[in-house]
Amino acid sequence: MPEGNRMKTLSIKVDYLTRVEGEGALNVKIKEGAVENVQLKVFEPPRLFEAFMRGRHAFEAPDLTARICGICPVAYQMSAVHAVEDALGLKVDGPIRNLRRLIYCGEWIESHALSVYMLHAPDFLGYPGALEMAGKYPEVVNRGLQLKKTGNEIVALLGGREIHPINVRVGGFYRTPARHDLAKIGERLKWAREAALETVRWVSAFEFPDCERDYEFVALSHPGEYPLNEGRIVSNKGLNTEASVSTATLQRNT
Repeated sequence: MPEGNRMKTLSIKVDYLTRVEGEGALNVKIKEGAVENVQLKVFEPPRLFEAFMRGRHAFEAPDLTARICGICPVAYQMSAVHAVEDALGLKVDGPIRNLRRLIYCGEWIESHALSVYMLHAPDFLGYPGALEMAGKYPEVVNRGLQLKKTGNEIVALLGGREIHPINVRVGGFYRTPARHDLAKIGERLKWAREAALETVRWVSAFEFPDCERDYEFVALSHPGEYPLNEGRIVSNKGLNTEASVSTATLQRNT
């Protein structure tokens, strides 16, 4: 481009990006024909559910919080039900605790399948979206859809429906599934396990950019199991704190 026609400064601002979990924004600054600065933001806007919860009975919390997100309702629901049980001094153990871990696993299966196959893979493989990707990789896209369906079936079985489950309550569940229903989904999970391993083999061949950021990674930690609902909150920068809210803490803050 001739020097006289070259644009001195160009700013490109995209306020909302699709195909991300949450909200996305992009700012690009081009000066003298060269990219000077790029900012990609992926963030979660406030849901304002705190105001909805005021004045409501504690036992309503699991149902209300499950409406915060259609992709990960169990995460919010379990956080709410565990907080209420902890405040009341209730300890849920045994088969009920195992079923709660199972419904959480169901959400992880459907959510991760959505993220890997529908949100991220098209970017790595150079497609506008999963529909376009399906033209060349129909079996791959179908595997992702079936994996997501398996997770949805677990959530529906234990939660009463696939989106915004309604069966979780303080102390357990309103209704527990029959053994034969669990046996049916067990057969489905045998296929899903192999499909998940194949997914790992597939994505391991993606070309990942050589980029490192100074993030603080925060997660639950448990000494005896993979943590889903219980454990301490830890980070790679030294955070280590109790996740529960004791009755004494509530009394001090009221």
